[in-house]
Amino acid sequence: RLAKKPGLHLIKPMSYLPFMGLVREAKLVVTASGGLQEETTYLSIPCLTLRPNTERPITITEGTNRLVRSERNAILAAVREALHASSRSDVRRPELWDGKAAERIAHVLLKQERVLTWLRHGAQPTVTVRTLLRRAGVWKQFEAEKAAQKKAPTKS
Repeated sequence: RLAKKPGLHLIKPMSYLPFMGLVREAKLVVTASGGLQEETTYLSIPCLTLRPNTERPITITEGTNRLVRSERNAILAAVREALHASSRSDVRRPELWDGKAAERIAHVLLKQERVLTWLRHGAQPTVTVRTLLRRAGVWKQFEAEKAAQKKAPTKS
């Protein structure tokens, strides 16, 4: 029955980027996914979460998310309300959700000795962080230390 509803599209699972392309154009998202609650808040898209609670409360207090009981009438009422509510431009993103997290993280991590200590303790930085570390010369220094340790004789 749902497949025949106008304006409703049932789709097969998708990879992240094409899926986010759809989300970006949505008027409303209904989900149980914590990650999607964050994405919709960042994109200023109304989100109805069909759960009694969330591990991402900031998406409710400062974002576009609203918890809804998983009952037909509650869902329908919440959908109607969300679709008739204010525009996306009225939504405020949470503080620090400005797309500059990588810059702030890099500023902290690029203190060379701290970063090297972090790496020596087995940290597995993301590709983005590794790129920043390479630009700062920290990654090269860390790899040189690892190579030297491999060549050093072991104590018996």
